[in-house]
Amino acid sequence: MNFVELSALVLSVISVTVAVVLFVVSTKRNQRTYEEISKMRQDLLKSLDGMQQELSKKVGATTFHQLASLTDLLKETQDEVNKKFESISEDQRQSQQSLPQQQVTSQAPMPLTPPQAQTVPEMRNDFAPNLPGMSSSDALAALSNLPNDEFTSAVRLICHPSGSAGRTQGQAKVITAISKETTIEGRERISQSFLQKAEAEFGDDTEKYFNMLDELTDQLLERKLLEEACPYVLRAFRLTLHNPQSDPFRRMLGRIKSLAEQLVEIKKFDAADELYQQSLASMEKLKDPPKKAIIGLLRKTGALCAQIEDYEKSEAALRRALRITEVLFGEEHPETLSLLMQLGHLIRKAGHFEETEHIYKRVLEIRYKILGSEHPDIVESLMELAKLSSLQNNKVESEIYRESAIETAKAIYGDDSPNVSELVKAFNESPKQASF
Repeated sequence: MNFVELSALVLSVISVTVAVVLFVVSTKRNQRTYEEISKMRQDLLKSLDGMQQELSKKVGATTFHQLASLTDLLKETQDEVNKKFESISEDQRQSQQSLPQQQVTSQAPMPLTPPQAQTVPEMRNDFAPNLPGMSSSDALAALSNLPNDEFTSAVRLICHPSGSAGRTQGQAKVITAISKETTIEGRERISQSFLQKAEAEFGDDTEKYFNMLDELTDQLLERKLLEEACPYVLRAFRLTLHNPQSDPFRRMLGRIKSLAEQLVEIKKFDAADELYQQSLASMEKLKDPPKKAIIGLLRKTGALCAQIEDYEKSEAALRRALRITEVLFGEEHPETLSLLMQLGHLIRKAGHFEETEHIYKRVLEIRYKILGSEHPDIVESLMELAKLSSLQNNKVESEIYRESAIETAKAIYGDDSPNVSELVKAFNESPKQASF
């Protein structure tokens, strides 16, 4: 009998047992019920013990995970039989108590207390798997240390599923365990415990591990468990860092940005910031960090911190991004100039007008040099300088920049263009209401 045949036999025994128990419960309510179910339980437990002995002879052809899973199944089956037996005996006792007194006394005495539930037989040394590099005693110790709980069962269902239904059942168990926790700290502990166990179960099969994390993340996001999804997204992201040019890396980076944006929408700023910071830390540890991806996350971090008015942290993130951008693209690259403008907006919002003016003028000079005098980016620079001069109460200079911006826009779009009308309208708004 091989492992598959033995597993099928176990499942068959379980099915037959449940069917018989339900039949007896539904059709018999006399004193024979207790005796029949008691005998059936004893026979089943003997059969399960015989299966364990059979398995010990065949275990060399199985894996450690298969052995552990079947051992759990045997234990769960025995527990289920004991529960059924106790339930039926309770029903029998209540039924017997409800009979007329003369009928009870006319019958032979019946034990009202079931025999003590039989415990699972101790696992013997000859039942331990004979795995390469592991003695029987070592394997026995390893098996005895395996926790037999719902969470471990969920890990095995996900890591070694018998099919999509088993995997889905395992995912549901993990999500249920997470959802039951009332604190973020408790949910984080459950997630970390699960990730450690799952990583040990998958071993070197990182592709299956990644796919499992990806699927589980989908389930968490579908249920709007955003903070709870962060550890799984980060772990899957780290599995892609070996190839920053791959589609999985780009997809997981996009998922991180999307998840952070959703967290910001529900005012979970700390969780979004932590997601960005851990992602950045993972990428920066690489021998050849993906600089473009790092720049993108730093800009996202800067925008997030500005939104919660943590200007110091926002400025630090943008300056880091600017240094990388200047090295990667050069000082006159459009990406560098765009980042400079973002930094200038932030510094202006913090009230540092002199440095903001220096940044705006630097960008305008470079844009004139590489783009010419008639370009939308020139209009943007002139418009921002006009607003800044107004904030500095320099009305003359503000008007000069304003007129220059409008004339440049007319040269690009035409006098009657909606773009020109919108520009004039923007100038008429208060500079303090200008969007960052």
